[in-house]
Amino acid sequence: MYDNNLKLFISGLWVSVPITTSRLTKRHVRVSDYKRITDVIFPTHVSIIDKFAFSHCSSLKHLSIPPNITYINENAFKGCSALTHVIIPNSVTCIGRGVFKNCSALTHVDIPDSITSIEKSTFKGCSALTHVVIPNSVTCIGKFVFMECSALTHVDIPDSVTSIKDAAFMNCSALTNVEIPNSVTFIGCWAFGYCSSLDHITIPNNLTRLKIGTFAGCCLLPDVVIPNSITHIEMAAFEACRLLTNVVIPDSVTTMDGSVFSGCSSLSEVVLPNSVTCIWNDAFYHCIALTEVHIPNAVVFICRSAFDGCSTLTKVVIPTSVTSIASHAFNGCVALEEVHFTNIITTFKIDSFCNCSLLRVVVILSFTESNDRNMDVCQQLLQSNMNLSILIVPKHLPTAYRTLFKQSYPHCRVLVDSPHARIQATKAHYWNIHGVKFSNSSKLEWLLVLIMTLNRFSDRFRILLPIEMVHIILQTLKWSEINK
Repeated sequence: MYDNNLKLFISGLWVSVPITTSRLTKRHVRVSDYKRITDVIFPTHVSIIDKFAFSHCSSLKHLSIPPNITYINENAFKGCSALTHVIIPNSVTCIGRGVFKNCSALTHVDIPDSITSIEKSTFKGCSALTHVVIPNSVTCIGKFVFMECSALTHVDIPDSVTSIKDAAFMNCSALTNVEIPNSVTFIGCWAFGYCSSLDHITIPNNLTRLKIGTFAGCCLLPDVVIPNSITHIEMAAFEACRLLTNVVIPDSVTTMDGSVFSGCSSLSEVVLPNSVTCIWNDAFYHCIALTEVHIPNAVVFICRSAFDGCSTLTKVVIPTSVTSIASHAFNGCVALEEVHFTNIITTFKIDSFCNCSLLRVVVILSFTESNDRNMDVCQQLLQSNMNLSILIVPKHLPTAYRTLFKQSYPHCRVLVDSPHARIQATKAHYWNIHGVKFSNSSKLEWLLVLIMTLNRFSDRFRILLPIEMVHIILQTLKWSEINK
């Protein structure tokens, strides 16, 4: 049936187009009304289907590629919106970029074992494609290969595949389950981003990095196991995974970039590994179910909006390792009641804890006479939480600071510890409170306590103190108000 002429079935008639070379090009197809071509018979001497040869032949329904074809160049059948089925013979060793891009009626395609790499955008936008079997010969799935294949429910990835490039399966909204073999050592940015029906994923053990947005927008994914091989989780890797309730981050992870879990609205608890030194911008932004977070002692920086909008977070312990808390780090944590400071914060923005309307925890800072940076922190906390109504200051706080607080924050009742509190200094430079001693060293160690709104303040309030004083019942202590 094959001969030296290209046969095009147009409007019920076969049209013959002579071809003298081994390359079938766009000009051979455009001899007549190419948009009405419904079928095609290839000549026997042609081995290459060139770039854009049949692109936008919107009536082409049937395509049987003969065994003399070895190479299909990029975008050869792009936009053939009526094409439903394609058989590619084993003679084809290479399929170029975007060959079947936007073939929106394509439901099935047979990829032969002769193919070793599926190039960029090959099946992008094939919105009717439901199932794909990738042969064992393929080692690489290129960028955007199955992007926006919105009917694709299942894909078999063989052990031969070592690389899945950027956005390879992005926006495959019907994809429910993907088993990624351990042979895969690289998964690109947004590879499975916004696969909104994906409810199970297996991350291979040989992967060392989760790239930007790898699983972002997988809103039905309930949990994920991150293997010990992962050392770096990049920006937005799990952003907007709205059903993600549980995640265990292994100690192998040393770097977590910004927005990693941003918008994970079902995430209730997070345990960060001791290997993480920085919580980057928007890391847990609007994780509205997050009630508790364990910040390890290795963390030095809490960056901008790290916990912004975590509206059910009730308690935060800032470890001694933290030296910097950026703007809006805990902005809008409207249920936050307890915050523990265990060290001097050298960088503290005025709006770090703004809009924390229920903050009624005692905030404790340790500081020395030689470093008054803590006083700046106190002022900033007061400025950002104008509803703080009681300030308890140490008896050795300089009068100038007491006056400053009283003048700047007239809404805040200023109290100072008195002899009635039974706090005594001994010759050994130890404070003794109700029989419990803790070192003051040669320099005075001060405690600054901030307590939330006066209308919530009662005779039975709870104060959080350093470990040496935890068991003291401070509501039995008496405090005297500074003379106005």
